[in-house]
Amino acid sequence: MYRHTKIIATLGPAVADAESVDAMVGAGMDVARLNFSHGDHDLHRTFAGWVRDAAKRHGKSVAIVQDIQGPKLRVGTFPEGQVHLSAGSAVELSPSSGEGNENVIPCGYASLLDDVQPGARVVLADGLITLKVHSIDSDTATAEVVQGGELSDHKGVAFPDSELSVETITEKDERDLEFGKTLGVEYVAASFVRNGEDVSRVRELADDVPIIAKIELAQAYENLDSILDQAEAIMVARGDLGVQLPLQRLPLIQNDILKRSNAAGRISITATEMLESMIQSPRPTRAEVTDVANAVF
Repeated sequence: MYRHTKIIATLGPAVADAESVDAMVGAGMDVARLNFSHGDHDLHRTFAGWVRDAAKRHGKSVAIVQDIQGPKLRVGTFPEGQVHLSAGSAVELSPSSGEGNENVIPCGYASLLDDVQPGARVVLADGLITLKVHSIDSDTATAEVVQGGELSDHKGVAFPDSELSVETITEKDERDLEFGKTLGVEYVAASFVRNGEDVSRVRELADDVPIIAKIELAQAYENLDSILDQAEAIMVARGDLGVQLPLQRLPLIQNDILKRSNAAGRISITATEMLESMIQSPRPTRAEVTDVANAVF
């Protein structure tokens, strides 16, 4: 039976053998996503080979998406692997990427003190922890913990109120895109694009492979029309987008992005926490079924 709606599955440690990949193709995987935020080139080459072999055995066409990391900012490390940040406490934010503690958070962003202003929010660990910047000095930014929690090594850090000067395409991305050409990937998913120009730059480096623009930044949503002009597909990346924008607005924003993508004749993809409970359960929840239906219809 032909399905207009396709299933994208990410390949990772849980399916790191040929038999598992073959089973996924047999079960209906239409697109295999290789996440270049993790793993090395040898691992991704192996995954791609398993996908091609399984697709041939099953007589199916299975596309491979190379999802490049982009300028994802992450905190450094901590002596015990994590620290607890208590609401109301003060912390120092450092541009370095070294080791921190409960008083100093290394943000791994060299232009931190230039790009972030007093009053701006800093969001850690995919939205679990929120800080508010109070002051900037020559070495660090001082912030108050508004919403506390446990912060582990290398968790993500986002600056939703700040326009960052970070490059959209990193040196790692350039190396990965060169490698992707050797795999013959069908699509490249571009992370943290801000506008159509960013999409065009990725396409240039990918030798005109079709681009999936991931909408993860508030700035990308504001520039959606220019991105739609340049990308072949749009992905609503709800994880990072839900950090950038108020969570209660996310359903409306998702529907708006999907509607505008369809009107422009672009492929539209909804990602993050899709059927999340099925990691543990063989059946989705009723809420998840509704979530899938909203993404499709």
